[in-house]
Amino acid sequence: MAAAATVALLALPALASAHTEVAGSSPPDGARLAQAPSVIVVRYSAPLAEVVDASARLDGQDVTGGPPRLVRTDAARVRIPIDAAGRGGRLSVRWTVRSADAHLLEGAASFAVARPNVLQAVRRVAVALRAAAEELTAAATRR
Repeated sequence: MAAAATVALLALPALASAHTEVAGSSPPDGARLAQAPSVIVVRYSAPLAEVVDASARLDGQDVTGGPPRLVRTDAARVRIPIDAAGRGGRLSVRWTVRSADAHLLEGAASFAVARPNVLQAVRRVAVALRAAAEELTAAATRR
């Protein structure tokens, strides 16, 4: 009986390590980013059954860019679309997935996204307006 108990105790760490865990993300959790990514990819240690839910927030505002899903060619990867182009601040992502053994797993990651340079944005708008004005002038002279 004591031998059976010892074997059972020795097997517990092996069973515990068999659970599906987050193996990383792209970009990595805690990264400082020059711009907001269009998608966050979370890698797990084993294939998942499904993505239950996911959301993304930038400074408290929802920037979830569409439904999250498993990568077709690799069910151990979750794609979470982000719709925060041109914005900066604190990006936080949360998700819930179901592992192949039916456990619900929750995860979270956060990133610092650089705020866009206002002067550069004004210059881009000025260039676009100048191009539009030139096109309107050319169209008017063709009439």
